[in-house]
Amino acid sequence: MQDASHLLVEKPDKIKVSMIMDKHIINREKLDIAVLDFGGQYTHLIKRMLDELDVDVEILPYNVNYRQLLDFHVKGVVFGGGPNSVYEENAPRCDLNILRNNQLKILGICYGHQLIAHQLDGVVKKGVRCEYGLAELIIDDVNDPLFQGLPDRIQVWASHTDEVERLPLGGKTIAHSLNCSIEAFNIHNRIWGVQFHPEVSQTEHGYELLENFAVKICKCNRIQL
Repeated sequence: MQDASHLLVEKPDKIKVSMIMDKHIINREKLDIAVLDFGGQYTHLIKRMLDELDVDVEILPYNVNYRQLLDFHVKGVVFGGGPNSVYEENAPRCDLNILRNNQLKILGICYGHQLIAHQLDGVVKKGVRCEYGLAELIIDDVNDPLFQGLPDRIQVWASHTDEVERLPLGGKTIAHSLNCSIEAFNIHNRIWGVQFHPEVSQTEHGYELLENFAVKICKCNRIQL
């Protein structure tokens, strides 16, 4: 089957967008948070938790381009998880301009965390010790906007074999665990990555973390019913 991703290079019209998005999304004029789908099993949980925060959110294909996001007036983008390794030849990638555009706040989760580091010239490798299950997150910067109001140690749900070994230029580690030295990072207070899953019930304070991103960092207005 021919790859249709080339259709996303130019500024999209309704026909081109319809090839990758549901009709109800195409016809929207505004969207606060876009969750990019990289095939992760928890992607819909991310949307559901943001829905519970009364944030205007939709799941979009991972190969959406940044011009489409700007056309929707998106404030924040969440890169969801996925089953691939970022260094695989056919692993899904995002439009690099999404990461380079200063208008967008970004949060990467699990695969999204690794993909951000990889596409911005950091280093991702197979972890010495894989994490699957509960891990203790040790927050190194309790003043970081993503962790505002959280304790300095929380239980989180991790599920990964790869990990970020070296951060991109300008990145700093804001949390670690006993098995993973970079469980969370911040790049210029615009891009964040977390190796764990805040959207699942096993993670403590995951709701507050996503609230910090959507409401405090992205400045999303809660939907008034």
